[in-house]
Parts: sequence; C-alpha cells; structure tokens
Amino acid sequence: HLFVELARRLPHLRFVMVGGAHEGTGGAYARRVLEEARALPNLATPGFVPYAEIGRYFDEASVVVNTSVVEGFPNTFLQGWARAMPSVSFFDVGARRGGEAVGTICADLDELVAGVAALMDDHARWRAAGQRCREHFEAHHCAERVFRDYAAALGSIR
Repeated sequence: HLFVELARRLPHLRFVMVGGAHEGTGGAYARRVLEEARALPNLATPGFVPYAEIGRYFDEASVVVNTSVVEGFPNTFLQGWARAMPSVSFFDVGARRGGEAVGTICADLDELVAGVAALMDDHARWRAAGQRCREHFEAHHCAERVFRDYAAALGSIR
C-alpha cells in the first residue's frame, strides 16, 4: 500500500510494482492493494516475475524502491546497484561509501516521496547517487570480490 501511495503522490512518474502475494495468500488486503494499484494510470502491476526474466525490469528502471519496514539485505538492491541504480527505502542496510549511506534512507512516506522525486527531478543527483551505488557494489558485492572472500575463508580451514 505504501508503494501505491508513492505512485499516487507522484503522478508524473511511471512506476512498476513487481511481486506481490502468491496465489491463494494475502487475502482481502492484497486484493484491495492490487485493485488500488490497477486504478492508477502511472503504475504497472506485472505480479510475480521469474528470476530469469527480472533483469529486463531492472534494465528499464531508474530507481529501486523498497517499502518494506523490516527486511534483511534485499537482493533487489544488489541488482539495482550493479546497474548504477540508486535505491530508496525505509531501512538502513549499513552500506556506506565515503561515510555516506549508499542508498536514500527515509523515516516515513513523505521522505520516501521526496527522496524519489529528488532523484528523478535532478539528473546530476540521480547519476551521482547511482555511481555511489555502483562503486559500493564493485567494492563489496561483485562476483570477483565475493569469490576472493570465499577463497580466503576456505583457505583458512585446515
């Protein structure tokens, strides 16, 4: 419902809400949120997208928005950051670059709306935020870095 409200408050921007309740789960609440989403002309709702097909959604996106208030480290951040795509969310995953949070962290819906709008209304800000995300991804999460860390960990086992 928070993502739907974000799209409602920024009618000049186009949003895609991927995922949602699985068939048979979510009940009345999930149905109501989906009905509200489908009523907005600037919000597409493709539903569940298999991992093998999700890349094209990231390739066409500008910002990763996560409206969960409690979560671990979302893979969606990594998929976006690998593409130099900024993230905007309610929680801090602890990622820092130059002492600054890698993504935009918001305290409430008003800050989420302002954070997305600020990125989308200022190309230089969007580009700088995306570059910070990409640099963090390369330094901490790219395949070469992860393989090197695993090899070091495995090499220390005797």
